[in-house]
Amino acid sequence: METTAANVHDLTPAADLLHGEETVVYADAGYQGIEKRPEMEGKTIGFRVAMRPGKRRALPDTPEGRLDDLVETAKAHIRARGEHPFRVIKQQFGFQKTRLRGMLLPRPPAERGGATRTVAR
Repeated sequence: METTAANVHDLTPAADLLHGEETVVYADAGYQGIEKRPEMEGKTIGFRVAMRPGKRRALPDTPEGRLDDLVETAKAHIRARGEHPFRVIKQQFGFQKTRLRGMLLPRPPAERGGATRTVAR
């Protein structure tokens, strides 16, 4: 695992994260073009990089388009199995998205009780 500044792209330290014994690497859409980078030349790694969301939504409703969508779904399932442990560890150390604490969220009028009072009269 490697940490970088927020302005460093994910592709920059990607070569340092690989130990050399990988045969297949699954990555999200941010890693597109990783196999073309100079530090990846000569490596016999099969990269399974996800399709960009806009391109996936634009897939045609043909047998080939549905097959491409199934392939993308399979890639996502495999990636999710690898990313779930990181989510658990981050939550144990308190790194989670900010929640609204101490603030009342605006509720729809039906939940405020106004609608029940008019019906009960």
